[in-house]
Amino acid sequence: MSFTLPRALSIDEIFDRARDYDYVLTADTPLADALNNRISSPRLGKFAYTPRGLIYDSHSESRTLDRRELFLRLNSELSAPPREILYHLENILHCWQETGRPEEVMNYANYVDHLTEEILSRLQSLGSIYRSLQNFDSPPEGKALIVAPYQFKKLDQNVFPDKYDELDPLQRGEYELPEFHLFSSAEKIVRAVLNSLSVYDPSDVAVVVHPESSYQPLLEAALQAEGIPRTTNRLLDERSSFRTFLELLNLAFSDDVSKVRDLEPLMRRLGYEVDPELKEELVPFLDNPDCHDFERLRQQLRGSNFGQAIETYEDLSGADLGDFKGLLGELNLRHKKIGKELDFLKFYLDNFPPPLPPSGAPGVLFVSPQSLSFVDRPVVFYLGMGVDWDREQHPRPWVDIEDNRQKNLSDFSLLLQNGSRQYYFVRNRERNEPVTPCYYFNALVDETFEEFADFPSRNVSPPEAGPGAGFERHQQPVAAVELDHFSQSSLNTFVSSPRAYLFDRLLPDRDSYYLRKGTLFHDFAEFFLEHSEFVKKRGLEEMCGRALEELRAYMPSYQESAVRTELRLGMESIINYLEAHNLSRERNRNQPKLAKYDRKDENLFASQYDLKLTDPRAEVFFRDDELRVKGKVDLKLSETHLLDYKSGRRQSARSLVRRGNLKFARDRVNFQAILYLAHLRRQNPRTALKFSFFYFLDNLNEVLSGRGSGEAVMETLCYYPRPVAEQVARPETFEFLVENVSESNNRRKTLEKLGEEAYGEFFKQHDFPAGVEREELVETEVYERFLIYCRSKVGEYKYVDSGVKSTFNKLLRMRRENFFWEDLEDFEDYLEEALEKFHYYSRTRFPVEGELEELDIDDLPNRDLLLTGERGGADGTE
Repeated sequence: MSFTLPRALSIDEIFDRARDYDYVLTADTPLADALNNRISSPRLGKFAYTPRGLIYDSHSESRTLDRRELFLRLNSELSAPPREILYHLENILHCWQETGRPEEVMNYANYVDHLTEEILSRLQSLGSIYRSLQNFDSPPEGKALIVAPYQFKKLDQNVFPDKYDELDPLQRGEYELPEFHLFSSAEKIVRAVLNSLSVYDPSDVAVVVHPESSYQPLLEAALQAEGIPRTTNRLLDERSSFRTFLELLNLAFSDDVSKVRDLEPLMRRLGYEVDPELKEELVPFLDNPDCHDFERLRQQLRGSNFGQAIETYEDLSGADLGDFKGLLGELNLRHKKIGKELDFLKFYLDNFPPPLPPSGAPGVLFVSPQSLSFVDRPVVFYLGMGVDWDREQHPRPWVDIEDNRQKNLSDFSLLLQNGSRQYYFVRNRERNEPVTPCYYFNALVDETFEEFADFPSRNVSPPEAGPGAGFERHQQPVAAVELDHFSQSSLNTFVSSPRAYLFDRLLPDRDSYYLRKGTLFHDFAEFFLEHSEFVKKRGLEEMCGRALEELRAYMPSYQESAVRTELRLGMESIINYLEAHNLSRERNRNQPKLAKYDRKDENLFASQYDLKLTDPRAEVFFRDDELRVKGKVDLKLSETHLLDYKSGRRQSARSLVRRGNLKFARDRVNFQAILYLAHLRRQNPRTALKFSFFYFLDNLNEVLSGRGSGEAVMETLCYYPRPVAEQVARPETFEFLVENVSESNNRRKTLEKLGEEAYGEFFKQHDFPAGVEREELVETEVYERFLIYCRSKVGEYKYVDSGVKSTFNKLLRMRRENFFWEDLEDFEDYLEEALEKFHYYSRTRFPVEGELEELDIDDLPNRDLLLTGERGGADGTE
């Protein structure tokens, strides 16, 4: 299948057809520049003009104020907020361009208020490019050619002479687009462009890419690393010195108290040193000389004007912000206090980007697909080409939407045919979802394209760069890393991404606010278990105060009240649970002896009050040398039942089992329960076991709002020491199916009339289909046989059909919310496999991709260090 568009004239072909004319008019600035660059003989005036270019050549500056200059003039004269001024100004200017008259906006009541009228009145007396276009009456003499007349707005058409010829760059005939190159990642697309630049001169290359996509910053960084020049219309604040200055001003006038991890890059750029291991602590509260100096700088800037702030910054950093000084002078900000004027500066920079670079500028040229039709480079790369390429429609009432859509379609057809060589580099899937092609593809062809693979295309994997490419590398002889035991958290990360696991080992996460707060709750639970009467005597307010002191370096003072409330409610929830189950040591001194584990020694409350902790049930560590796993048990309720305290959001039993079983897990894993149960099984073979998660803060919102019982949530997962099929047939499963429901329940009626013995006999001969989805159960052969079996034993009643369906649903739920013998067997087998993989990777390379089909790589820790694609070795190679 071929993919064709109406054929477009190249820039050289347009020049050949225009060379006999005295001048050319085009609405496309790059086309005008390109045509002028092709003139080789001297002439008076330019050959090609845009409407605005024609005005600028024939009028003084006072009569050619543009949108930016008009805004600055009006903002200095009017008392309205800048956002409102710009909003109304843009509506008027847009209506002026589309209709030819600014007063037309008054016909649309929703766009008119007193400010609209005021701006219109002032525009009458201000010379502007718009007014000059409206009153234009002196076109150049000679024979004129208009290229692509459809591109000219109504206002622009005032520059048309009385007589002229037209040239439509879209000709009759077909143009067959080259095939699309499909890549698996943005990094591979960037590598393919870089590889091509070894063949082409950078000044012959243009890249059409949406500036807000992931491709442009990646490609710019790669070009910089390779020393390849580039030309783009990036904003002024892309310069690192200016960006740092703006970042510093934003911080100075922010009410947020920032953490070390947030400020460390900025502080280092300014020459301040701070220990990154303190990354979760708040800078103002650190006893560090550089932190004190940085905080003084922040306070100094609060009292400065922009000019003083620039001088302070230049003295500190050695940077030169001369260009920015000029901008501040133009905006009349240099001698103003920063304060609210900082918001105006940011607003201005967001709304008035610099002009496009000239097409003849050196280096790789970056072009946005949103604005242009012509690119004067022989080699053009088109990157992404997704929905972000759709040109913005202006839903203002004076715009003919259908006419605008047709213009955009024509411009898109022109854009795709630039250069003598075109390359369409796209991703067919992203985050395991098809990438939707730009709307215009479907609009131009009478077919539906849901993904780029529907086009003529081929999959591409670019070759690796040769030695010396990219950033400089140094090979260091490093011994292979050895692993003794997996913890549940390290195994979770390893299964998700071996590369993320490696970086987690190399860059271990230090104490964070949330980790520290969770530890304090665990410390309190352990302390209360053994010293409940002491806690009651001293009171919870004192306990909360002690905990709060530990957290003060991690949070601003205004959060203290909310955190104190959270600490108190969490502690109350823990106390209620331990006392309701008679678990505190002072109430239960005759507790059974338990298997010995190693205890940890640190506990905030025990240290503060100089009390010992000896209870063997709480906060105990284990290392299982047979399974090669390790962990910490929060509370041993018995030899066969473990409990873990959770301060986070509740997860359902079904979710916990699914994420603990690689047969069911898709996007994330949680091996805590199954790993601990596997360890516990070694001590209690052929025994039913339990693992409970106590979400002691899950009821926080209910308690604060006064709703509900306020009881915290417990999720308990059972381990059955036999296969699913065998467990289903057992008497206790029959009891599970009929208990806790009324006698009129269809499932209970059906099963009680069938009888426990008949139920067991059936499932001893038929394996329950535990691996199917719920909606597929009724279509299985076992379901049909059990339905016939029950009808023959109980009778042809409607409740039997309903009871059988409910029985299978209940059994499936039991399967999905618990672990069985085969689950732990599979898990132990995978533990051996994971250790083998680890040691293989330690000798070769840790791949990015792990075992999960639907994992979103952006959810992984240290995401910024994970390079995907060939260079990143996503498939384990490099």
